[in-house]
Amino acid sequence: MSPSSVKVSFIGAGYIAGVHAEILSADPRVRLNGFYDQDPSRSAQLAKKHNAKSYAGSQELFDGSPHAVYVASPNTTHVDYVTAALARGIHVFSEKPMAVNLEGAQKIKEAAAKSRAIYQIGFNRRFAPVYKKMKELALTPKFKPFSANIKMNRGELQRPPWTSNPKVTGGFLYESTIHLFDLMLYFLGDVESFEVTAAKDLYPDFDNFSMLFRFKNGGHAVFSSCAHASWIFPFERIELYGDHAACFNDEMERVTFSDGLEKDQVRTLEFGSLDLADRWGYRQEDQNFIEAIAKAQPPVVGVAEAFRVTSLIEEVYARVRGADPVSKMPLETRR
Repeated sequence: MSPSSVKVSFIGAGYIAGVHAEILSADPRVRLNGFYDQDPSRSAQLAKKHNAKSYAGSQELFDGSPHAVYVASPNTTHVDYVTAALARGIHVFSEKPMAVNLEGAQKIKEAAAKSRAIYQIGFNRRFAPVYKKMKELALTPKFKPFSANIKMNRGELQRPPWTSNPKVTGGFLYESTIHLFDLMLYFLGDVESFEVTAAKDLYPDFDNFSMLFRFKNGGHAVFSSCAHASWIFPFERIELYGDHAACFNDEMERVTFSDGLEKDQVRTLEFGSLDLADRWGYRQEDQNFIEAIAKAQPPVVGVAEAFRVTSLIEEVYARVRGADPVSKMPLETRR
């Protein structure tokens, strides 16, 4: 495909669709084709802004012959839209999550295997400068992590109200927490076993998790995620501990690291002056998607990465929703 001919449409016209559309509108390789949302006023607004079409339904959008579609609709709708697009040979960028259960994830995995189209999952943190720097450090002998301390909190599950409804989200872990599940595997490798305890403190479904993961390479990590922590800064952080070395981030704002025991070896890199699209990795992930289409090459984060994270989250939920929420059983081993 010529790099100047990628027609892109959107299913879902909320906040994150607007972020991606703004980025893509500045890419000379892209033409925004149209938008569909269950709320027609939202799709009409984005369509007007980007001189594109506002579709009345997903079928009409597919009939508009886009080369690629961004699926930015509610979590529990992803499987149907993604598999329909892949079956038509339409490239898919799907916002997280891949699916909210293993059955749905398997459907997408099989659809992608049969399709000539590309599937990319929206794990934007991998492209954020703070985490790119931490990955660069983690690949060196000094900073190769023996262990990690991970937190991903949320201030509330009230705005918007559907964020507390697992029938819409699939559960709290499928919201922002999923990004740090991906990064945990990205930094530390495959999980061997884990323990978890969780509670329904303030909301109808589990809203507070404490987890301990052990990895096949011998490493381990503590991971906590609370949905009612207020928006105190930083709500997101990964600390990696290496050979008398450590690094950590404060959300997407900065990275601090030290490769020795002296105070003058502590360094901080600031990224707060970057605009949101660059600081959060959205521009880089969109560029990767369009480049993968143009060059007919696999995306950086595709089916394998999305399926692996979904499998792990489903294992966590299986434990906490079962009779034994605190489990020391090896991953993929059930009673």
